[in-house]
Amino acid sequence: MKHILTKTILWCALMLGGGLTQAQVVIVSVSNHREDIDENDLTVPLEAGYDLEPMVETSASFNKLDVLNMAKSKDWKVTVSRRDINWAAALTVSVKRNSTGTPCSGCAGVNTGLSPSTYIPLSLGEQNFIYGTGEVSGIDIQMRIQGLSLTIDADTYATEIIYTLYGD
Repeated sequence: MKHILTKTILWCALMLGGGLTQAQVVIVSVSNHREDIDENDLTVPLEAGYDLEPMVETSASFNKLDVLNMAKSKDWKVTVSRRDINWAAALTVSVKRNSTGTPCSGCAGVNTGLSPSTYIPLSLGEQNFIYGTGEVSGIDIQMRIQGLSLTIDADTYATEIIYTLYGD
């Protein structure tokens, strides 16, 4: 498969990249997201001596992924990885597909057999994420961070989530 396009998502904001060949496009829309952790996030809220809830996650349809300008019979896959800006090693960020979106008329859409709807912990290397055929819009994507603890230094942590579209 040849590389078609890369788009980058900052956990806090959308960063758009440029197209590489022809007119194939993958778009991920995301609201500006910032998760502030404070005393209300303790396992027993407002009580000293307790640790933080170890996980935060977005709503099930927080992000929408569109694969556009694809021929009806064109197979594709989307990989996912992350690029750390300032990220604590103890934190794990994961993504999952929560829907199959809406395929174009006559398109097969997302291949659910090859595209599981379970969380994928992200690494710096690409991992296969979603497979499909033809155009698809509105695939729901959810994100989760695990490993939150008071033992992690207070700071602003950020990582980019990178979705890359490949096609034949």
